[in-house]
Amino acid sequence: MKINWGHLNHDSAVAVQSVLETEYNFRTTVTKLFLQKLTDEMHDHLEDVQFDICPLTKCFKISPATPEPVHAALKEIMSHHLPKYKEYTYQA
Repeated sequence: MKINWGHLNHDSAVAVQSVLETEYNFRTTVTKLFLQKLTDEMHDHLEDVQFDICPLTKCFKISPATPEPVHAALKEIMSHHLPKYKEYTYQA
C-alpha cells in the first residue's frame, strides 16, 4: 500500500508529525479492514493500492492509480465500513 501526500504548506516538524500520525492510524485501520473483507485473490493486489491524502484536511481518497477491480472493491468496502472516510473530495 502506498500513500501519496499532497502539498504540505507547513514543513514544520509538528505538521509532519501530525500527518504521519494520521497516515499511521489510517493504514492500520484500512489494512485490518481489507484483510477481513477482501477476497483471497485480491489480497495479492494490496501492494498495488494507493491512497491520496490532503495534509491540510487529512482527507483520504483511493488514488486513480489503484487498478481495477481492486479500486471498486475498496471503494465499496470503505463506503460501508468506514463512514468517516466516505468523502473522497481531495484532488492531488
